[in-house]
Amino acid sequence: MTNSSASEQPAITWLNMSGDVTITWDKADEAAMLALIEKKMSEGYSFFLSQPRFFGLLGSRKVPLKSIDQAQAAGKVLADDRLVGHAVSRICDPEVEAVLRENKARLVESTKNSGAVQTTRRAVSAAEVLQNQSVAIRPVVGG
Repeated sequence: MTNSSASEQPAITWLNMSGDVTITWDKADEAAMLALIEKKMSEGYSFFLSQPRFFGLLGSRKVPLKSIDQAQAAGKVLADDRLVGHAVSRICDPEVEAVLRENKARLVESTKNSGAVQTTRRAVSAAEVLQNQSVAIRPVVGG
Protein backbone atom coordinates (compact mmCIF):
# COMPACT_ATOMS: atom_id res chain seq x y z
CA MET A 1 0.00 0.00 0.00
CA THR A 2 1.41 3.38 -0.90
CA ASN A 3 0.13 6.87 -0.40
CA SER A 4 -0.93 7.36 -3.99
CA SER A 5 -3.60 9.98 -3.44
CA ALA A 6 -2.95 13.54 -2.34
CA SER A 7 -6.07 13.32 -0.17
CA GLU A 8 -4.58 10.52 1.95
CA GLN A 9 -2.76 12.29 4.77
CA PRO A 10 0.16 10.29 6.21
CA ALA A 11 -0.48 9.58 9.88
CA ILE A 12 0.56 7.42 12.82
CA THR A 13 -1.85 6.27 15.50
CA TRP A 14 0.23 5.53 18.60
CA LEU A 15 -1.37 2.81 20.72
CA ASN A 16 -0.56 1.89 24.32
CA MET A 17 0.17 5.42 25.52
CA SER A 18 -2.31 7.40 27.60
CA GLY A 19 -5.08 6.64 25.15
CA ASP A 20 -4.64 6.35 21.41
CA VAL A 21 -3.00 9.41 19.85
CA THR A 22 -2.98 10.13 16.11
CA ILE A 23 -0.52 12.58 14.55
CA THR A 24 -0.08 13.84 11.00
CA TRP A 25 2.66 15.85 9.32
CA ASP A 26 3.41 17.84 6.19
CA LYS A 27 6.06 17.15 3.55
CA ALA A 28 8.28 19.89 5.06
CA ASP A 29 8.46 17.89 8.32
CA GLU A 30 9.24 14.48 6.83
CA ALA A 31 12.90 14.48 7.95
CA ALA A 32 11.93 14.95 11.61
CA MET A 33 9.23 12.30 11.34
CA LEU A 34 11.56 9.84 9.59
CA ALA A 35 14.06 10.24 12.45
CA LEU A 36 11.30 9.63 15.00
CA ILE A 37 10.01 6.53 13.18
CA GLU A 38 13.54 5.09 12.84
CA LYS A 39 14.19 5.67 16.56
CA LYS A 40 10.94 3.99 17.55
CA MET A 41 11.66 1.03 15.25
CA SER A 42 15.09 0.64 16.87
CA GLU A 43 13.34 0.60 20.28
CA GLY A 44 11.18 -2.32 19.11
CA TYR A 45 7.98 -0.56 18.07
CA SER A 46 6.00 -2.34 15.37
CA PHE A 47 4.26 -0.28 12.68
CA PHE A 48 1.32 -1.68 10.77
CA LEU A 49 0.10 0.05 7.61
CA SER A 50 -3.60 0.85 7.72
CA GLN A 51 -6.42 1.54 5.33
CA PRO A 52 -6.70 5.30 4.67
CA ARG A 53 -8.88 7.26 7.08
CA PHE A 54 -10.02 10.86 6.87
CA PHE A 55 -9.23 13.22 9.71
CA GLY A 56 -11.47 16.23 9.23
CA LEU A 57 -8.61 18.39 7.99
CA LEU A 58 -10.97 20.57 6.00
CA GLY A 59 -11.48 24.16 7.06
CA SER A 60 -13.73 25.12 9.90
CA ARG A 61 -15.45 28.26 11.04
CA LYS A 62 -14.58 30.14 14.25
CA VAL A 63 -17.55 31.02 16.44
CA PRO A 64 -17.34 32.20 20.08
CA LEU A 65 -18.93 29.65 22.42
CA LYS A 66 -21.87 30.63 24.56
CA SER A 67 -22.43 27.22 26.18
CA ILE A 68 -20.85 23.81 26.68
CA ASP A 69 -23.64 22.39 24.50
CA GLN A 70 -22.25 24.34 21.53
CA ALA A 71 -18.79 22.84 22.12
CA GLN A 72 -20.20 19.33 22.30
CA ALA A 73 -22.24 19.85 19.14
CA ALA A 74 -19.20 21.21 17.27
CA GLY A 75 -17.05 18.27 18.31
CA LYS A 76 -13.91 20.43 18.49
CA VAL A 77 -12.81 23.77 19.86
CA LEU A 78 -9.87 26.10 19.48
CA ALA A 79 -7.76 26.13 22.65
CA ASP A 80 -4.94 28.38 23.83
CA ASP A 81 -1.30 27.19 23.88
CA ARG A 82 -1.34 26.55 27.64
CA LEU A 83 -4.23 24.10 27.40
CA VAL A 84 -2.82 22.37 24.33
CA GLY A 85 0.60 22.14 26.04
CA HIS A 86 -1.03 20.39 28.97
CA ALA A 87 -2.70 17.86 26.64
CA VAL A 88 0.58 17.19 24.80
CA SER A 89 2.41 16.62 28.09
CA ARG A 90 0.02 13.75 28.89
CA ILE A 91 1.02 11.71 25.83
CA CYS A 92 3.68 9.90 27.90
CA ASP A 93 6.28 9.66 25.12
CA PRO A 94 9.00 12.34 25.11
CA GLU A 95 9.88 11.94 21.42
CA VAL A 96 6.28 12.20 20.22
CA GLU A 97 5.73 15.16 22.56
CA ALA A 98 8.83 16.84 21.07
CA VAL A 99 7.64 16.65 17.44
CA LEU A 100 4.30 18.09 18.52
CA ARG A 101 5.85 20.92 20.55
CA GLU A 102 8.20 21.76 17.66
CA ASN A 103 5.23 21.85 15.24
CA LYS A 104 6.72 19.02 13.19
CA ALA A 105 3.45 17.08 13.61
CA ARG A 106 -0.14 17.78 14.62
CA LEU A 107 -2.66 15.95 16.77
CA VAL A 108 -5.79 14.94 14.91
CA GLU A 109 -8.97 13.10 15.70
CA SER A 110 -10.25 10.53 13.26
CA THR A 111 -13.85 10.77 12.21
CA LYS A 112 -16.31 9.61 14.84
CA ASN A 113 -17.87 6.21 14.43
CA SER A 114 -15.18 5.21 11.94
CA GLY A 115 -14.83 1.83 13.64
CA ALA A 116 -11.62 -0.06 14.22
CA VAL A 117 -8.54 0.83 12.21
CA GLN A 118 -8.06 -1.77 9.48
CA THR A 119 -4.41 -2.72 9.11
CA THR A 120 -3.09 -4.33 5.94
CA ARG A 121 0.40 -5.54 6.90
CA ARG A 122 3.46 -4.81 8.99
CA ALA A 123 5.70 -2.05 7.63
CA VAL A 124 9.22 -3.12 6.68
CA SER A 125 10.88 0.31 6.67
CA ALA A 126 10.62 3.75 8.22
CA ALA A 127 10.28 5.26 4.73
CA GLU A 128 7.19 3.13 4.15
CA VAL A 129 5.62 4.34 7.43
CA LEU A 130 6.46 7.96 6.53
CA GLN A 131 4.39 7.83 3.32
CA ASN A 132 1.33 6.01 4.66
CA GLN A 133 -1.14 5.84 7.50
CA SER A 134 -0.12 3.38 10.18
CA VAL A 135 -0.61 2.13 13.70
CA ALA A 136 2.39 1.99 16.06
CA ILE A 137 2.50 -0.58 18.83
CA ARG A 138 5.02 -0.36 21.62
CA PRO A 139 7.11 -3.48 22.32
CA VAL A 140 5.70 -5.89 24.88
CA VAL A 141 7.49 -5.72 28.23
CA GLY A 142 7.17 -7.85 31.32
CA GLY A 143 6.29 -6.63 34.77
